[in-house]
Amino acid sequence: MKVSKLQKILSYLIPVKIWKGSGTHHSVLELFLSNGQWQLSTEDAIYSDGTRYRPLLAAFKKIKLRLPGVKSVLFLGSGIGSGAQILNEMGFYPEIALVDNDVEVLRLAKKLLPPQKLRFECVDANEFIEISTENFDLIVIDLFLGRVTVPYVSTAGFIEKCRQRLLVGGIIVVNFMVNSKEDQKQFEFLSKNLLPASEVIDLGINKVIVTTT
Repeated sequence: MKVSKLQKILSYLIPVKIWKGSGTHHSVLELFLSNGQWQLSTEDAIYSDGTRYRPLLAAFKKIKLRLPGVKSVLFLGSGIGSGAQILNEMGFYPEIALVDNDVEVLRLAKKLLPPQKLRFECVDANEFIEISTENFDLIVIDLFLGRVTVPYVSTAGFIEKCRQRLLVGGIIVVNFMVNSKEDQKQFEFLSKNLLPASEVIDLGINKVIVTTT
């Protein structure tokens, strides 16, 4: 996507809107250039923020000593690839599968991410994890509709299917957003019952669960 020199300079002062449209599951998608990096937003949430995407930046720093052994990563919920960008900036280049059910989000990701070992799957994450026979060293669950975590993220069936797709010694990372008492209840069930012995990184309304096996 072409950006003028002026737009890039201005992006260090204010986010510069480059494109606006809609997606398969989002009525509004907006692409900004912010501090020289791509930022994807919906009406009420930031889906990707380059290498500054706080939930995954914090999670990957937490597991940094394990990352040299991570050769395959599954992102359930891709945005435009902040997770892949953060790993690359940290010096890690695993094989990556990006799963998202929004055609337009994946189109932008394909267009904006640099060439690397990436695969794009346009399918609902729950369906993908149901039918997949692949195993991964790291599974990142970052599934939202706006500011709402997709409900099946905190179900026993979904988490068990994710566990089945982990290689021995694998890691699960879950980004969960707590906006209400019901969200808090679901988060506590997820972190204490479905993913016990996890570490939780508190980023305000974002709670990031890191489970190593």
